[in-house]
Amino acid sequence: MLEKWNPWWQVGTVPAERLGIAREEMLGTFLKLADAKEIVAINGVRRAGKSTLLYQIANSLILKGVPPANIFYFNFDEPTTGGGKKICLFRRIAECPGMGKMAQAAI
Repeated sequence: MLEKWNPWWQVGTVPAERLGIAREEMLGTFLKLADAKEIVAINGVRRAGKSTLLYQIANSLILKGVPPANIFYFNFDEPTTGGGKKICLFRRIAECPGMGKMAQAAI
């Protein structure tokens, strides 16, 4: 499941079909926030492009030299499992060595 959401772990880049329409201004705003070392919430109506924006951010970070293994995407909206199971999975991942304070703070 995690490899499905984070394909750059295997191929080193975000697949082109996940990048969608470029929204440079919005992307630039969020890339500036990435340097703040704070958790940033992206919310909005369904199908507005939130996931696409996250894939664009991941792609930009990879192009700037961030190792793909350091970029973690977790989809709580995936319909394949119940929400409670996903929260338990996320908590287990956050407890893994190497996930750092970012994953711990998101719980």
